[in-house]
Amino acid sequence: MSHTSIFITAGEHTSDCGYCSQEDSSHSYGLFAHTLTCKDYQHMINRGWRRSGTYVYKPNLRETCCRQYTIRLIAKDFQYTKKNRKIINRLNRYVNGEYVPEKLKTQTNQPSEAKRNDGTTSEKSPKEDLIEAIHSIDHHSASTAHKFEVKLEPASYTEEKYQLYRKYQITVHHDEPEKISKSTFKRFLIESPMELEKTENSAFLGFGSFHQSYFLDGKLIAVGVIDILPTSVSSVYFFYDPEYGYLALGKYSALREIALTLELNQLIPSIQYYMMGYYIHTCSKMKYKGEYKPSELLDPITYEWAPFDKCTSLLNKNKYTLFVPNANGTYEDISSTEAMPGMLDPESIADRDLEKMIVCIGGKFVSASILVKVFPKAKEDIKQHAAAIGIELANRSVLYYQG
Repeated sequence: MSHTSIFITAGEHTSDCGYCSQEDSSHSYGLFAHTLTCKDYQHMINRGWRRSGTYVYKPNLRETCCRQYTIRLIAKDFQYTKKNRKIINRLNRYVNGEYVPEKLKTQTNQPSEAKRNDGTTSEKSPKEDLIEAIHSIDHHSASTAHKFEVKLEPASYTEEKYQLYRKYQITVHHDEPEKISKSTFKRFLIESPMELEKTENSAFLGFGSFHQSYFLDGKLIAVGVIDILPTSVSSVYFFYDPEYGYLALGKYSALREIALTLELNQLIPSIQYYMMGYYIHTCSKMKYKGEYKPSELLDPITYEWAPFDKCTSLLNKNKYTLFVPNANGTYEDISSTEAMPGMLDPESIADRDLEKMIVCIGGKFVSASILVKVFPKAKEDIKQHAAAIGIELANRSVLYYQG
């Protein structure tokens, strides 16, 4: 069953909100994925789910305090702006020795650089190709002041990555040092339920979980954790050395990952989107995601995608809203309030729907329809699981049932 997704139900979860810090105000539904195919995870992302290590969760947008809407960028139509060019140019000029940050000038008595009308020392055409700009510093010569490298590799643990993560969490997010451990780091950013899935294209690394490791003069300064999926590159997390904050590595990494999406599209045409996780309209720290255009938000009920600008105009009026009009022609959620938005009502799942579902119990794989005859109490749990992930995915995956 290595190429079949196997889930363990975690159920509804309430916790303190990591965005607005309210107590017991964040509501979600979760699963542990023992295994997860890349196809199935792409399917889940397109239904509002997201993973943290092997834990896959879906926010309850009706109840949770800070509504988290899935956002994606249409990569082929990416609007490469002057602001984007300045981010890339800054790093390029630093590597070439043309840019010295203010904090370093005072230490080395370096003269200020001459600036042009766009605020940079080099002027680029508005039509400059993003991929070309991103890779312009990948070719080094003896004349460059620094050596900059980005390596794409399957997600793996190194002590260097852990120490960088630890430094980032303490400095940027003000985490308490004693609460950061190698085990939590591994569970969060190393472990993945997805195995590397190769294709016939030998130039393609495959689908799965990866790290984009950024090195400056041989030193690891940043890591982008990403999933490469059948139709998208999904950003999981990014951490960097705060000492290099003047290089705007967070913004640079997004552009690097967009460029990667475009490059992968040339190898695997189905890869068309850059998934940026969740967008929270009420959180100022999340607003930057809307600057990458053209983007779309996922409707919480129909799972259709809607243009970002249309969605934000609706979110200006209501924290929780539909992006696709309902049967009444309005944007109000008129579905059952018993189930989470976008989930089926477990009572709507007929017994015949259980016939194709497989359950693992006691190390044996059996039909859900047979299991419920032996253990009638299991029916409610199995139907709740199918309601959460949808009958389509429930039919091709396995539920590890613990009773």
